[in-house]
Amino acid sequence: FKGITIYGKDLQKEKTFLPATGKSNNITRIIPYSSSTMIFSAFGDNIYYIDVNAFRTRVLDPKFSNKFRNVINIKRVLGNRIVLGTYGDGLMIYSPVSRSMKVFDYANGLRSNDILGIEEDRSGNLWVSSSFGLYRINLSNNKIRSYFTADGTAGDQYHEKSECMTAEC
Repeated sequence: FKGITIYGKDLQKEKTFLPATGKSNNITRIIPYSSSTMIFSAFGDNIYYIDVNAFRTRVLDPKFSNKFRNVINIKRVLGNRIVLGTYGDGLMIYSPVSRSMKVFDYANGLRSNDILGIEEDRSGNLWVSSSFGLYRINLSNNKIRSYFTADGTAGDQYHEKSECMTAEC
C-alpha cells in the first residue's frame, strides 16, 4: 500500500489517498498545521501541505525545495515556526510568514547534523536528539548547550523520533 490513510475519531478508515509528491512516498512525519491543513515530509523529496478537506497537496515552499529533501522530523513551535530535523543537513527553523530559514549545524555548534528528535520546553527552548548528542537550543539568543554521557545522559547516540518531554519541563 502507498499513500496516506485518514482515520476518524472512532478509528474507522475515512479516506485513503495518494498524495501528489515528486519522488517519494516515504512519509517520515505528518503534523497538524491548522484546522484544515496538515504538513508532511516525504524523505528524499520535499515537505508538503495537505488540504484535509479537498485532499490536495502542495509544496510547503518551492524556494527551499532543495533544503527539504532530507527532512525526517517536523515540529510546529511558538511563533508558528516549523522546526525540521534532517539527516545530514542539521536543524532548520522555517518561518512560513517571512519565508526565511535559520539553520543550526556543525558550523554553529552541533556535533552531528543528523537531527532525529525535537521537543520544545515551556521556556521556548528546543531540545533535540541526534546521532551524536543531545542539545538545548535557546531560540532567543541562538546559543546551543550540548549534553553527553559525561554530563549524565544515558548515552550519546539517539535514534529517529527519540523524544521525551516531562511535566517539569
